[in-house]
Amino acid sequence: MTPDEADAFQKDLRLVTTAIERAFTTPEGRPKMNVGMLGNAVRHAHYHIVPRYGTDPCPTSTPWNVPKEIRNAPEWLATPEQVGETKAKILAALKDVGAEVLSSYMS
Repeated sequence: MTPDEADAFQKDLRLVTTAIERAFTTPEGRPKMNVGMLGNAVRHAHYHIVPRYGTDPCPTSTPWNVPKEIRNAPEWLATPEQVGETKAKILAALKDVGAEVLSSYMS
């Protein structure tokens, strides 16, 4: 990745992280954002942007280390309707932060 590409990637990351934080903010407050860069299995850079709340069952653990029985518990799994609502919130937040180009990937 060239320095210019890295700068553009970081700018996109900031826009997307801001949009996701806005999309997941509730009347109870803003989520804590976990951002992790990985790429050890395949040589490429990609980020995971994970909003975390005070109700998180494992608040001090990384999202990848939450035990499977907790991660897959019915009360933590989103319904198809919730997935659709979340997608709409993220798309709207992407537009709000000026990331229209990025939102085209999610349509």
